[in-house]
Order: sequence, then structure tokens, then C-alpha cells
Amino acid sequence: MTPFLGIGPGASGLIGETEAFGFHQKNPDNFDQWVAKAGTENAEKSYLVARSLSDERQEKLMMGLRLKQGLDPEALRLPPGVLESLLQKDEYQGFVGLNSAGKLACTSKGLRILDS
Repeated sequence: MTPFLGIGPGASGLIGETEAFGFHQKNPDNFDQWVAKAGTENAEKSYLVARSLSDERQEKLMMGLRLKQGLDPEALRLPPGVLESLLQKDEYQGFVGLNSAGKLACTSKGLRILDS
């Protein structure tokens, strides 16, 4: 979740302060298109798409659930009670929950299907 710059055709990046959500950067996949615009001020700006709170939550969840230690629920910036309510839903039972350290984490069953 640390900002990084994508350089070259097809590259992606995360630009700006993550506290203010920042921007996704996505360069064109086509080499000729990328070379034609490379280095121009307007091209660089056109590759940026503003990130939302929802984008940030999804990315933190996607990356955090891959960690053995799990994800600090506060990192998701959810209103009080929302996480607890979500964890009680049948579709999440047995796949994700709070571990002994209070972190949101996949169960062993959840880890086996995470990438599917």
C-alpha cells in the first residue's frame, strides 16, 4: 500500500498520499501509444484515476488477507459495528474472521480458496 510509480507501457502505479486516497496510474499497454505520449504533461495526467475510500478498502482487504498475521480492522476505516455484522454473514463463516491478535484474517479453509 506504499505509493509507487509505474514506468513503461502497461505499467501501473499508486500515486500520492494514501491518507487522501491518491491516484491509480495506468499507462497504455500499446508501446506505440505510450511512446507517442511519453513525457508530455497532459499524458501523465491522463493516466491517473482518483482512488476512493471504497478502492482503498478493497485493496487493503485484498492484500491484508494474504498476510499470515492478518489485517488490522481499523485500517479499513469502517463505521462502528459494520465489521462485526459482516463477519456474522453465512457466506463468510469458516473462511474469514478475527484471529487471536484481533486481526482480520483468513482461516486455513479461506487461505486455500483465496486466489480462486
